[in-house]
Amino acid sequence: MDLIRQQVGDYWQFPPNVRGDEEVTLQVVCVPTGQVISVTVVNSSGNTALDRSVEQAVYKASPLPVPEDIVLFEQNFRSFKIKFRPENAEW
Repeated sequence: MDLIRQQVGDYWQFPPNVRGDEEVTLQVVCVPTGQVISVTVVNSSGNTALDRSVEQAVYKASPLPVPEDIVLFEQNFRSFKIKFRPENAEW
């Protein structure tokens, strides 16, 4: 998950005036190659622009670094939830 968060962070350009305590939880669905097929906001930060920015970053970061082990992939990475906060926030 840390590698995924890092890769998405490389593409994430969050909007101005966001607070470090704002957090977005996404549901991400992938195929075994790491290609993202859907992203859904499951817990909004309350800031629509922030939510959309991280959602777009996940699509741009595709394909995501997922395990090559198909069993591990199916158990943990086919569909998973992941939280994001703006930079300088603690994970």
